[in-house]
Formats: sequence, structure tokens, C-alpha cells
Amino acid sequence: MKAVIEGINVLADKPMVISLDEFPKLEEAFIVAENNGVLLYDIMTERHMITAILQRELALKQEVFGTLQIGTED
Repeated sequence: MKAVIEGINVLADKPMVISLDEFPKLEEAFIVAENNGVLLYDIMTERHMITAILQRELALKQEVFGTLQIGTED
């Protein structure tokens, strides 16, 4: 909450709240973020999105993804 009050964008990689009684604080933080024109986003949820899961699985399959190549600065 302090970050959004100070006008700092927040991209959190942990749950912002873990219990129902903390939910009003989260709602308030989103209101403050909107009023201050900053982002407040929990990026952890993407780990459970089907598109992220499929992408991870496909990247592990050499016949689909291929292999990493050593690159150059050019």
C-alpha cells in the first residue's frame, strides 16, 4: 500500500492477500493506485493460466521448440 501511495507501480510476484479479512485492504490499495495513476498487479496468477502451462510444456519438447543456439552480439 505504501508504494502505491507514493506513486510507485507494483508488480507483485506473491499473493497480495491470503485471507478473506485482508481483502478490504487490497480493494483500498487498488482504489489508491487508480487515483494515483499507478499500476497494481499480481503477476503470480499467470503461473496457473493454461496458456503459461502449455507454453512451458511445449518449450520442454525438443521436437516442438528445438534447441537453444549460441548467439553473437550481431
